[in-house]
Amino acid sequence: MSLHPLRTRRLPRRIVVLVATFVLTGLFITQTTREKRIDLANSALRVPLDKLCRNRINGPTGNWLYDSNLEEKRLTKEDFESGMYKAGSRDTWVFNEEDEDVHWIGDDTDMVLEFEKSANLIDVNKLLSGNLTGRFRDNLRPELRYITGWNDGGFTNQFMGVANLIFLSLLTPTHIPIIPPLVARPHMPVRAGYRAFSDVFDLERLARSMNKEMVEWKDVKDLRGLKGSKMYDGSMKADEQDEIGCWSVWMTAKRDATKPYQGTFLPDHLNLDTHLTCFDFLYFVSASLVGFEWEQEYSSAWNFVGKYARWNDRIRSLARETLSLTLGLVRRDIMLPVRGDSDWRDDRDGRKFHAHDLRALDERDRILTPFVTIHVRHGDFLSNCEERKQDGRLCSPPLSTFEALVEEIEDELLERGRVLPHMGKLPVIVTSDETDEAWWTEVQRYGWHRVKFPEYLALPPGVKGREEEGLSEETHRKLWDRLLIEVAIQGYGTGFIGTEGSTMSLVAQRRVEHWQKGTARIVRFSIFDNWD
Repeated sequence: MSLHPLRTRRLPRRIVVLVATFVLTGLFITQTTREKRIDLANSALRVPLDKLCRNRINGPTGNWLYDSNLEEKRLTKEDFESGMYKAGSRDTWVFNEEDEDVHWIGDDTDMVLEFEKSANLIDVNKLLSGNLTGRFRDNLRPELRYITGWNDGGFTNQFMGVANLIFLSLLTPTHIPIIPPLVARPHMPVRAGYRAFSDVFDLERLARSMNKEMVEWKDVKDLRGLKGSKMYDGSMKADEQDEIGCWSVWMTAKRDATKPYQGTFLPDHLNLDTHLTCFDFLYFVSASLVGFEWEQEYSSAWNFVGKYARWNDRIRSLARETLSLTLGLVRRDIMLPVRGDSDWRDDRDGRKFHAHDLRALDERDRILTPFVTIHVRHGDFLSNCEERKQDGRLCSPPLSTFEALVEEIEDELLERGRVLPHMGKLPVIVTSDETDEAWWTEVQRYGWHRVKFPEYLALPPGVKGREEEGLSEETHRKLWDRLLIEVAIQGYGTGFIGTEGSTMSLVAQRRVEHWQKGTARIVRFSIFDNWD
């Protein structure tokens, strides 16, 4: 593939199908490496384990359990550089004879095994040249290669684009992904600005789950100029602008496109960059011959990346508090706490959930009181409403359709043992972009809940969320938090009912099924055909 100068290249159509044979083969390789049991008798571990502690004592599998009261060896930079250990921090683990497994337990037990489980995979000092710079190239290390893309569109579409980017980096393992920020438009005022990916998701946990090094644009380039500075099209402008030539996925996905995607940061025609490989709009990328692979259960971007992108502690705590208010339950009946929550206790929770014990964290994030979430997409999906009214038809599926599906979900969860008979009817939480209060009154008649936000996230009177001018920075922050809380709540349900054609519903369904071991239904509703 040649890199033609002074042009933004259109990707050959088959490149959008990202090495399908390679990916499909990879789907047959179990991804349980991060979760599989550690064989303490494995001779390959004996040398590093011997070096971790001064003495050892007999344990259930021989001489491989260590006395924590003995002096322990701290891993040093030299240890990591020697290749014997992965770079990262030191963890404490113990062997459980009953289930023949290793779990993190804390530093105050008598018999522990020191084992280095994961690397520091977001090491800015290692992956970049130094401090933030106005020009991004000044901060890239010349011996490394990078890959990136740009965000635009709704929040979920941006999340999918980032997942596609990170999956691409897995196929090009010599390239370090630079994660773009999440931008406000089009569902919030552009002046609400951007949020770094790590402001929303637990990037350390994501990187550790995938064993993939990565950085964010906020680590690479000084983006402070983005705040409040607007370009002619309403997009934000940094104090110092860089030029970079990118591959265009947009021109491949959109057959009539004659230019790359006109997002916030992308110029038209430049030399292609080989140090930092970039793509204009990665939402449309697929790893199979199916056009929109995210809709398939075997979606590579979801199964290899997206399902590991958990909410960070702040968003999780906000969602937990909001669920408590909405359902009228104490927070600990909703979900176990994280450090910083008012009901967190070091002596109880700190020993149970360690940042590097990924399976324990997954269990910590399970919902304790089952409920059903519904996402009803109206908004632009009602674009043909007046035409339908003239024909005497409804503009959208009635709430009775969702009610029947709630009963289906309850029956299935009961049959699977996910809920118990004494629980009765499950609470139902409805999220929607509908602004008609009469519709919300009908929701309440069904006994369903509308999300009840904490008082400190209340919006000023009359604010709907898409006003371009006159909103304060505090209101912008509230709009961001309210959006993220609702998206998080959708994925925390034990059951979920979504709207066909909505990517927000699609990803919420995946989260419910994978994170909560729940079940989902999708209501047929499309602006493109006669759904009824």
